[in-house]
Amino acid sequence: MTFAWPIGLLALVPLAAVVAWMLWGRRRRRVVPFLNLWRGPVQSPPTKRSLILPPMSAILTLLAILLAILGAAGPRFGSAPNPVAITLIVDRGATMSGRIGSTIEAISPRIERLASGGRVDVQAVPAAAIETLTEAARLEAVGRDTHAALEASASEALRRTGGVVAVITDQELTISDPRLVRIAPARSSTNAGIIALSARAVPRSQVMVRLGNFSSRRKVTLRVSSGGVTVERTVAVNDSGDDALEFIDFPQPLGERIAAEITPGDDIPFDDAATIVRRHPPPRIEPGGAISEDLTRFIEVYQRHHPAGADSPALPVVKQSGELGTGSGVIVAEAAAATADSAMLVIAPHPLTESVDFSAAASAGAVAPKGWTPLVTRGDAALLAYRQAGGSRAVWTCLGSGPFAREPSFVILWTNIFDWAGLTAEEYVPLPEKSGMRLRLGPAGGGDFSASPDSAMAAAHAGGRATATDRRPAFIAAAMVLCIAAAWLWKSKSS
Repeated sequence: MTFAWPIGLLALVPLAAVVAWMLWGRRRRRVVPFLNLWRGPVQSPPTKRSLILPPMSAILTLLAILLAILGAAGPRFGSAPNPVAITLIVDRGATMSGRIGSTIEAISPRIERLASGGRVDVQAVPAAAIETLTEAARLEAVGRDTHAALEASASEALRRTGGVVAVITDQELTISDPRLVRIAPARSSTNAGIIALSARAVPRSQVMVRLGNFSSRRKVTLRVSSGGVTVERTVAVNDSGDDALEFIDFPQPLGERIAAEITPGDDIPFDDAATIVRRHPPPRIEPGGAISEDLTRFIEVYQRHHPAGADSPALPVVKQSGELGTGSGVIVAEAAAATADSAMLVIAPHPLTESVDFSAAASAGAVAPKGWTPLVTRGDAALLAYRQAGGSRAVWTCLGSGPFAREPSFVILWTNIFDWAGLTAEEYVPLPEKSGMRLRLGPAGGGDFSASPDSAMAAAHAGGRATATDRRPAFIAAAMVLCIAAAWLWKSKSS
């Protein structure tokens, strides 16, 4: 037998003293008519003390007190239950903004009572260096959607431990386990935010903003900025949670960065602004025909450092202009006879000629196709020319082999060629820290537990060893019966 409150057994000490006093033998009292008749040298045998039982009503009263003391100490029969470990997972995602500390302060007493000497393991999603509830209450929310990570952490905690797993979050969990308890904040959040931001440059500059609303607001102010131009307008939003699409035409080409924000702010600031930046996927170079070994090796190196993806534009490298057509690509022509040494090398400023030393290619040259713009010429011969029409870019050159291939400028020139000619595809991608998000806002829970924590504790105990049975009610009931019996006997003797 074990006791839930062993210190209560100290009350047995004064009870034992009272019992010993009542059982200790004493001389019997006798009534005499005259005390002087009993004085004299009369010799009497010494008195022997012995235990004398008190009246039955007193015995029953003492037994009732004994049972009451034992019952107050919480007697348990069977094996003593092991303290159940509690894993507390704190959601510090965007939807918990401004409500982490107040929720933990409200439920801390219940968590400590449930632990009852057991261990409380405190974790955060996303991870943070915390060990206690006090440290968890000081956590700040981050601008991330944590629904998937939260369920993964809860599932791992249920698998790793046999105790109760409590999750502080306002998001609905799809995990079904009797040991899992969700604790929702007492106050619900209101939020209107940017779900997605995208843009296109052709056929015209246009930005699309997808808005979500989980508040009572009917309109918000949307502001979009790019390339030094800001467009502001009032947008009607649905208070039913349905998405609202807004298309904004820009009066000029879009810049490298597009930023959008809505005002006024709300409980969750993380989705009130979003930013996307322009990205140019590297080209997928497709050599065609017989090109030099020097250029073949460089293409392999370039593709290794600029790996093409599924959205990369194709960039053919051919020998004849007829093979290219009107699209983007590179023509590697054969160099013609050298021009006179007195001819001056003329280099036009352009991204293709940047940082390139063409002095080692002075003897090369050929006639550029009609309609192309020469960039590097020596007399009547051209070394480098380009063509740009609409969204296509093409480069013509006769510097694909020869002595110039052994110069460092060969690497610089062909890097410029592939970078410039492959700059035909573009897209806008969100910044990781400022991207729109679709947040899952659950209902407020009044700061209470989604399921009975006692049921979760019972489920955790059921998974371990047999637990002890609480016999406190039986002891208290027996004490009351003995008190009633003692009172009846006392009344019967008195009458």
